[in-house]
Amino acid sequence: IEERYAALQVKAGERQVKLKESASLHKLRDDAAEVEAFITDMRVIATSKEAGNDLDHVEQLQKNFADFKTELLANETRMEAIGTAASSMVTDGHSCKTDIEGVAQTVKENWKSLLQDADERKALLDAAHKVQTFNRDADETASRLSDYSVQLDTSDCGSSLPSVQSLMRIHDVLKRNLVAVEGKVSSLHTTAGELQAAYETFARDVAAKDGEIQASWKALQEKEAARQTALSHENDLQVFLGGARSAMAALRGAETSSADFDDHLLNAEVLQSKLDDFKKDLASYESQVQATQAAKADYEKAEHAKLAAMAEKEEELTTFWKQLQTLAAEREEKLKAGQDVELYIRDAKEAVGWMNEKSTILSSDDYGDDVAAVQALLKTHESLEQDLSALNDKVKALKQRSAELQKTHPKSSDRVVASEMEATAGWEALRQKADARKSKLDDSYELQQFFSSTRDLVSWCTDAKALISSETLAEDVPGADAILKKHAKRKDEISARKKAFSDMEAAGQKMIDEKHYSSEQVKEKMSQLANEQQTLLELWEKRQKEFSDSMDLQVFNRDDEQLHRWMAKQEAFLAKGDLADPLEEVDALTANYEDFEKKLETHLPVFDEHDGRGKELSTAGHFASETIQSRCTKALERRDALLASAGGRKELLKNCTKLQQLLHDSADVLGWMSDMMKVAQDESYKNPINLQGKLKKHEAFRAEIEANTKRVNEVKDYGEGLVADEHYASERIKEEVDKLQKQWEQLKEAAAEKQQKLVEANQQQAFNRLTDDFTQWASNVETQLASEELGKDLPGVTNLLKKHGLLEADVKAHEERLEMIRSQAKKFEEDGHFGAEEIGARATAAAEKYSALAAPQSVRQKALDDSRDLQQFLRDVADEEHSIKAVVFSPNRGSNVTEALHLQRAHAGIQAEVKAAAKRVKVLEERAKVLHEQGHYAADNIQTSCTSLGQDLVKLQDSFEERRLDLEESCKEQQYDADAKEAEAWLKEKELLIACDDLGKDEDATQALMKKHEALHNDLESFKATVSKLKEQRAQLKSMQDSPDGAEDASLTAPDGYLSHNLVVGVMKQQEYLLQLAAANQQHQFANLVQVEKEWVAAKIPIAASDNFGSDLEHGVELKKAHTDFCAEVSARQVNMDNVWAKCASMTDGEHPEKEEIKKMADNLDECWKQLLQSSEKRSQLLDEAIEVHTFNKNADEILSWMVEKESILSAEELGKDVADAENLKRNHETVLSDLTPIEDKVKSIAEEATRLQDAYSQHAEAVGEKQKAVASTWESLQATAKGRGEKLSASEQYQRFLAVWRDMVTWLEKIMPLVTSDQLGDSVESAEELVDTHKEHREDIDAHCAPYEQVVTFGGKLVEEKHYELADIEGKLATLETAWSATNEAWKTCKALLDESLQLQVLKRDANQVNTWIDQKSAWMSRESLGSSIEEVKGLMKVQEDFGKSLVPQDEKVTAITETATKLIAANHHAAENIKETQRALAERWKDLNAQHEERSQSLVQSLALHTFYKEADEEEHWIGEQQKTASDECYKDTSDLEVCIKPIIADSSLRGAVIHFVH
Repeated sequence: IEERYAALQVKAGERQVKLKESASLHKLRDDAAEVEAFITDMRVIATSKEAGNDLDHVEQLQKNFADFKTELLANETRMEAIGTAASSMVTDGHSCKTDIEGVAQTVKENWKSLLQDADERKALLDAAHKVQTFNRDADETASRLSDYSVQLDTSDCGSSLPSVQSLMRIHDVLKRNLVAVEGKVSSLHTTAGELQAAYETFARDVAAKDGEIQASWKALQEKEAARQTALSHENDLQVFLGGARSAMAALRGAETSSADFDDHLLNAEVLQSKLDDFKKDLASYESQVQATQAAKADYEKAEHAKLAAMAEKEEELTTFWKQLQTLAAEREEKLKAGQDVELYIRDAKEAVGWMNEKSTILSSDDYGDDVAAVQALLKTHESLEQDLSALNDKVKALKQRSAELQKTHPKSSDRVVASEMEATAGWEALRQKADARKSKLDDSYELQQFFSSTRDLVSWCTDAKALISSETLAEDVPGADAILKKHAKRKDEISARKKAFSDMEAAGQKMIDEKHYSSEQVKEKMSQLANEQQTLLELWEKRQKEFSDSMDLQVFNRDDEQLHRWMAKQEAFLAKGDLADPLEEVDALTANYEDFEKKLETHLPVFDEHDGRGKELSTAGHFASETIQSRCTKALERRDALLASAGGRKELLKNCTKLQQLLHDSADVLGWMSDMMKVAQDESYKNPINLQGKLKKHEAFRAEIEANTKRVNEVKDYGEGLVADEHYASERIKEEVDKLQKQWEQLKEAAAEKQQKLVEANQQQAFNRLTDDFTQWASNVETQLASEELGKDLPGVTNLLKKHGLLEADVKAHEERLEMIRSQAKKFEEDGHFGAEEIGARATAAAEKYSALAAPQSVRQKALDDSRDLQQFLRDVADEEHSIKAVVFSPNRGSNVTEALHLQRAHAGIQAEVKAAAKRVKVLEERAKVLHEQGHYAADNIQTSCTSLGQDLVKLQDSFEERRLDLEESCKEQQYDADAKEAEAWLKEKELLIACDDLGKDEDATQALMKKHEALHNDLESFKATVSKLKEQRAQLKSMQDSPDGAEDASLTAPDGYLSHNLVVGVMKQQEYLLQLAAANQQHQFANLVQVEKEWVAAKIPIAASDNFGSDLEHGVELKKAHTDFCAEVSARQVNMDNVWAKCASMTDGEHPEKEEIKKMADNLDECWKQLLQSSEKRSQLLDEAIEVHTFNKNADEILSWMVEKESILSAEELGKDVADAENLKRNHETVLSDLTPIEDKVKSIAEEATRLQDAYSQHAEAVGEKQKAVASTWESLQATAKGRGEKLSASEQYQRFLAVWRDMVTWLEKIMPLVTSDQLGDSVESAEELVDTHKEHREDIDAHCAPYEQVVTFGGKLVEEKHYELADIEGKLATLETAWSATNEAWKTCKALLDESLQLQVLKRDANQVNTWIDQKSAWMSRESLGSSIEEVKGLMKVQEDFGKSLVPQDEKVTAITETATKLIAANHHAAENIKETQRALAERWKDLNAQHEERSQSLVQSLALHTFYKEADEEEHWIGEQQKTASDECYKDTSDLEVCIKPIIADSSLRGAVIHFVH
């Protein structure tokens, strides 16, 4: 059957393979058919020849093709899939691979053909698109060409120039459009050629279309050229006709304007003017005519199309032009005849009319009331005489023209002679009247001029008295001096006017002597003039006395103000109240005060001189005697107050020095305390590194504070002494002392507080390490509790439970340590530890960390319990499954009844096993139910296992029932089953179990096997009864079957012996197997115990072998304490190890089969245990060594730290910024040196300890030696640094003392240098004199500082000789000081010379300014003065100007003196030589300008006199012109009835125009 079944399976496999191949083949063919159908459909589209009728149609076809192409690409994957499937089938060896390859190849070729058709279709559509695009562009171009052709077909070329030009502009636009179209036509032609070459299909249509376009374009070009020519010719014609018409119109206008000529002589001039205008117009139009003729000639040469019309127009224009020229010649000849006679008669009448007018003017009896009126009349008369002169010339001319006309026109001689006689008679009468009026006007002018001069002098006297009286007294010396000089100038002016008074007196006397008709009025004027002159002289003398007294008063006031200014300056010095803060500035103030006292002593005699001058003025009866005396008294009182204030200032400076000394010392102490406070208040205790070293360092710090107690008390006692002496700044001193005391108390409190904080920090560090270890342990426990390992089998879970038990015990053991942490934290909080909050937080965190272990611990315990329950359940389920599966029902039904009965009885024996299995399964189901109800994490797995077991049980029960029924049926059918065979069968079944050599892979498995075989043993014992019964049956059967021949049935002998023998053997084997299982179980238990201990030991060995011996002493002590606890834990574990060895001994002493393996496990554990003990002991020794080395390093580091700190102090670059600072640094250095003494013993102790440690611990010898060398080298460096620092500080103190005196001297030099180099030179004589006096005081100050200067130089020279470390700086400062000293002296000398020159310059400027002021006044006077408004006034001004010329003589002497002084200063190389030259030049120019102005004014007055004379005559002429203007302005021409009467006066007047113009010029 198996063979047949195997063959059947082979065939079925083959069949299945063939069916799969067939299915894949049919699927391939179906897919290929679908693709073929798709290709067939698509080929219809791809092979279409439709190319479209227009561009839109082609674009639509292209769009459809794009969709077609997209569909092709979408189906390409199907083609690839068919190819891939075919290749795969062929590769797999398909039985129909030839067909497959054919199908795939056919589809591939069809697809390729379709793609080629598609490409051809695309090319066709692309070509059609290009052709249709060409056709569209060609149609558009043809349309445009047609439109342009229609525009060019018109014959309208315009009827006028504007219309022609408009049409030409339109044609230009059309040409520009044609240029654009030309490019399009060319482009189309090129495109047509390309399309014809590329696409033969469309070549004929494209060529035809291109030919049409080219023909249309050529015709259009020809039309455009013809149109352009026609428009051009028409334009030329219109331009020519326009020019001709313009010329013709102009000529006709000229002809019209000349048509109003007549023969009347009154219009002769007008007609002549018109004729001239007409001739000018003809001349201007000639160019137009010539231009027209030239244009016609040009067009004739060019054979213009419009030449006939042009020639006709040109001929008409030329004929008309010649007619006008003839007309002009005829009219010019006609005007030349018959004008002379009429012009002569008109001129004669004009002359007679003018004589009558002048005669009326000369008959007036007005001779003037003042000089201006008389001058005006004289001017009028002079003008009239000039008119008469012109009239005389006119009469002479008339006589001459009369003679000529009588000869040339004899017919008109009577009229000419009559006109001549009338003009001559009128002239003689007019001449006599003019001479008489001139004599009377001269007498009137002499009288009015005398009155005018008298009035001017009286007015001048009044003005001079007003000026002298209005002058106020000056309020300063320059003002008083200027007033005196101005008053002296007024005296000069009075003297200069003296001659004018004398001249007026002589002129009046002359008129009286000549018995002038106004003699009485002349006498009154003379008397008035004499009185005014006398009054003016008296007023001048009175004001002279007042101005002199004012000068004396102002000089006194100036000296008094200078004294007060000096005292104010000194009072300001005293009133500053500046007591300074630094001690050095107080010393500087004291030195300044000493200089002040010296100045005060040297200035006191000036007060006595000033008081004596005041008394002299009072005694002399000065008008301000009381004021002078009061000023003297106030000056003396102020002097006394100044002396008193100076004494108070001196005492104040002494007290200030004491105050600043106290403040200086206090500042030093406070600065030191501030530095100490920074150290005391730093929070270094928060850094846990080297806390022991910080404690020792702080102890030294407190010792240093105590050492400075005496220094603090000295400052306090000094301050209290000043308060007791009632110092002016007692309150401030109290505040300073209180501040010092308060700071001192705060420093001590801060030092004590830091001491406490360091102790607390040390405690906190130990506490932190304890909590860190605890937290680390808790974290490790958490990691173990968080493990997700629950065991893969029952032994694994059991092992994990044992480990968890040990972990729980460890957690319980740490509860005591947690209580210790809590108690320490509580104690820190009660003691007020600075880190109590952090400590409490750490303790709380540790407690929370410990408390947090409970939950995961219980969770872990529950998880392990659940895992154990699960594994136990699964083990039981597996055992039951094994038991159930072990029950095998034989298919043998028995060959006879005996065999069947035997089988039935055997089956009945199995029934007990099945029932027992059912009970066990039920127990397991109940356990699974309980676990499920408890929510076991593997409830589903348990339920699955339980279900599977139930199913196996049901199968077993079903099989059992089926077998039972089968056997019952067999018993009914056959009675061949025998009890012996049944027992034999049962025994064989059990032999299979007995023959098992499985001892279990672990303790639990072994125990399960033991339980199972104990049940088997019980079954074997029960089977003994069955064997006994079989023996009895055998005996009965034997007796029943005895044959007569004594032969025994063989079938009745075998079972008895076989069963007995096999049963005995089975029992023995079973007992032996049970012993083996017990031994295996014992071995498994021992192995588990050894494994647990070995894991514990393995976990502890790395701790014992750790090479961490601490980074410092504190860490080492903590590690030592932790190791002691570790050793105690190891010692406590010895009990477990002894238990292991005891069990090992009991097992190896007996006959245990695996005693060698057990011995090996025990020895392995013993090696690990010994290794742990050795490592622990070795670590203990190494920790002791490390603690000694850490102690040494700590002591060495503390000393090194202290020495480094001191060396940093001693290595400071600061050597003091001033003397006090240098002294303070020196005192601090001495304090540091005193601190160095106890260090030397510590350095020696470190060296001895290093030697001991190097001898005792060779492994640490190198590190200890390096540390000892570092201490020794640092100590040597510290000593050298201290020595060098001391020398530098001593030198620095000397250097700062030098700098202090040097700075004082340099400060004084810097202060005095600007004073002696000031560029202030004074802007007046008084300020220059004051600057000279001040400069002398600076010289006294310089002399007083000679001795301090020598001291500074000597001190510096000594330091240079000693080669001070600041040698270069000292030399430089000495050089600077010497340079500054020399520069100061030189600067004083230079400034002295400069100030002297400045004084000379100011004196020169003052004199020059005085002259310039006089020049300004006179120049302004001359600029202000008018040139007179009448002849008499001008003559009076000329007299005044003559007096001014005489006053220039004394001023010229002053100018000469100033010029000579300036020349001397320039020759002496004065610093302001250029300024002096400019002043000299400006003064000379102004003097020259004044003289020039004087000359100019004199000439101007002469010209003014001539001008007023002319004005007089011009007024008369103006009067005459006014009268003639009325006649000329008459509008009688509007009355055309008598036009000749109106024209005659105008013609007569025009003859006088030349005479008037000649007169004016």
